[in-house]
Amino acid sequence: MDAEYKKFRNQVGRKEDVSFRREADLTDVDPILRVVAKAYRVSVEDLKSRLYGSLARPVAARMLCKHAGMNQREAGQVLGYGTGASVSMQLKRVRTEIKNNKKAFRQVARIDKRIATL
Repeated sequence: MDAEYKKFRNQVGRKEDVSFRREADLTDVDPILRVVAKAYRVSVEDLKSRLYGSLARPVAARMLCKHAGMNQREAGQVLGYGTGASVSMQLKRVRTEIKNNKKAFRQVARIDKRIATL
């Protein structure tokens, strides 16, 4: 196992990028962004820039991590966040919002369901 880890680490470049996760059926990025953009009535380009007070961009990050198999850093690069840590903060914001707001919970659930059927 150590030899495999070292082999992967040398290929990837950073040790935190090495992953032994199982492969899954993943959804492409563009359809995910289109579903989220449509649900929040914004353009896909708007998802890649700041949207003050909107959950569209954090929900997009959540869906990219869940359905496209991206880590937070990769989702942040797609959406124009500075770091994976900023994505983490936005994911926390989504969790808090869907916990406290039934309308947000239902909307995120609908988006999740749509993406799962792609």
